[in-house]
Amino acid sequence: MKAVLFRSINVSFIVFLVLLASVSYWLLLTQSGAEWAARRVNDLDFGLRIDVESGSVLSELKLTQLIWHSPELTINAEKLSAQWQLACLITSKLCIKKLTAKSLQIRLLEQSEEKHEIGEVSLTEISLPFPIVIEELVLNEFLWLDGDSSQQLESITASAEMTSTKLTIISLSANYDQLNIALNGKIDFIDHYPFSVAANIVEEVLPLKLQLTLEGDLDKIGLSAQSQLPYPLQAVGEISTLLS
Repeated sequence: MKAVLFRSINVSFIVFLVLLASVSYWLLLTQSGAEWAARRVNDLDFGLRIDVESGSVLSELKLTQLIWHSPELTINAEKLSAQWQLACLITSKLCIKKLTAKSLQIRLLEQSEEKHEIGEVSLTEISLPFPIVIEELVLNEFLWLDGDSSQQLESITASAEMTSTKLTIISLSANYDQLNIALNGKIDFIDHYPFSVAANIVEEVLPLKLQLTLEGDLDKIGLSAQSQLPYPLQAVGEISTLLS
């Protein structure tokens, strides 16, 4: 009797493992599993919408679009392709090995009640559910919208890490109008947002080669600049912003 019961338990356990493996395979390694997961995420109250084009969770996942709404901003990305490392989730991080997108648009909305107020300027609180690490980002076009003003960058490649308190840019290169920009730096999302940035700016037509270092916060910025072309130039100074 005990032997029969023991064999029955073993069979049930094996059946359970087979079902678990089948469901995991379907969810993580098939397009239909990715689409099902996306629908479940879309049903949650996260302000997030994901439309799967092809791929699976563990292989290269391609999205038609990703839209995220929050009280502070709206993010709209089109034609995304992502490869990530699920092992990072064990350490409560989202690690993206490579992320490519045709376009990324960020629109700032009206400030919510949860903000810093400094003079006439408000600094938005930034909240993330977990840190995000991007080893390689390739973006054709980036558009930043704030009220009636807008800024556009093209041909962006970057490596960065972002938490709810800090953004670290390991490397970034982009084209802005006729300028080619390469920079690295960090910004802390506390107090007046202290930051430091080192940038190289090149314009081939003028020609212009400029090395620029910025340190400070959104209250006061220290500036150091050195130009090689068209003329040797060095400048050191301090800029007071609208917050001061």
